[in-house]
Amino acid sequence: MKRFGFAFIAAAALTIFGGTAANALPFPPTLFQPTAGGVVPFEDRMFIFKPGAGLIEDRMVTHADINGCANVLVGGCLFTVPNPLGLAFNPSQQDRLTLVYEPDGITLSDIFGVTCNGDTCNLAFLSRIGNQAIDLTGVNTSDWYAVTELAGVPSTIFDATYYLDHDFLLANPGSFARFVSANEVPEPATLTLFGAGALGAAVIRRRRKRG
Repeated sequence: MKRFGFAFIAAAALTIFGGTAANALPFPPTLFQPTAGGVVPFEDRMFIFKPGAGLIEDRMVTHADINGCANVLVGGCLFTVPNPLGLAFNPSQQDRLTLVYEPDGITLSDIFGVTCNGDTCNLAFLSRIGNQAIDLTGVNTSDWYAVTELAGVPSTIFDATYYLDHDFLLANPGSFARFVSANEVPEPATLTLFGAGALGAAVIRRRRKRG
């Protein structure tokens, strides 16, 4: 039987809508703060970078990958990051997942961490499918972590280095892991309307001042 660090088996048996606000859980053990990213050709991505070697693990998924999901769990799609080098991961963090919230701090967008099958472990992430809610009702998330996407940017970059094995990090200084989530941003037409509305408001304020 597979052992999922995500506790997804337990969660799948408890699918009644519910959730936890981002501020109810601790920030991950990292000094790296969520950082604004640019426009990306994917919805979610997780990777490991090693100086001198570049990306040694990488998985990116698009809306099409998520909507065509073959591994649906609790309103999300589970993706594992290939581990061709057979890297070990931090055993103290394998059952501590990171919840990714949208900028409102309430809507759960993604989950990332480590999933294991016997002695083999992989970085993995759960992407929300469409407007379905990722539901963790009944799952004890009290020792999990929470991060929040930045508002008004195309994507947000989160640290995941705390999931890497300490010995690997000592032997490969400068290595790091990241999870990148594309943000929902207004469509161009919406931005145009917003700009027109802001311009109109500015004109009205100027007229009032003149009056």
